[in-house]
Amino acid sequence: MGCDIDFFVERKIKDEYLAPKARYEGLDRWISCDTWIETEDTISFQFTYELVIPNGKKFYEDRNNKLFDRLTGIKNFADVEVMAEPRGLPEDVSELVNNANKRLEGDCHSHSWFTLEELLKEDWTGDEYKDFRVALEKMKKIDTPKNVRAVFWFD
Repeated sequence: MGCDIDFFVERKIKDEYLAPKARYEGLDRWISCDTWIETEDTISFQFTYELVIPNGKKFYEDRNNKLFDRLTGIKNFADVEVMAEPRGLPEDVSELVNNANKRLEGDCHSHSWFTLEELLKEDWTGDEYKDFRVALEKMKKIDTPKNVRAVFWFD
């Protein structure tokens, strides 16, 4: 049985873009950079709508156990150097990503995140990381590397 990744990209919004109260308090926040669409809830059939990211619109959606092992060591079958043990969801995770996590109701594990700055410090050469390099290139177009992060978990 394989492992899949739910991979989201967020951008830090500087306080100058926020409401006056937030500017006064010096708050920044993270927002989702993914393309979300409204769709009927097909999991519970409760005639409600939810926001999802359609296939083909995600920053990264391949199944690559070597990458997964390298990010968090969830199985480490590939015997690679692990960047970090799962960190959990960031405390300031965006509302859309947080809601996507809640919707899975415990059917996911090993939540973690990295800033683009952290990811770019790694060597991602090799054919096995080709699709991930494409995702990193897309992420670089969003903002400076310290203001962009990947939030992910596995199911």
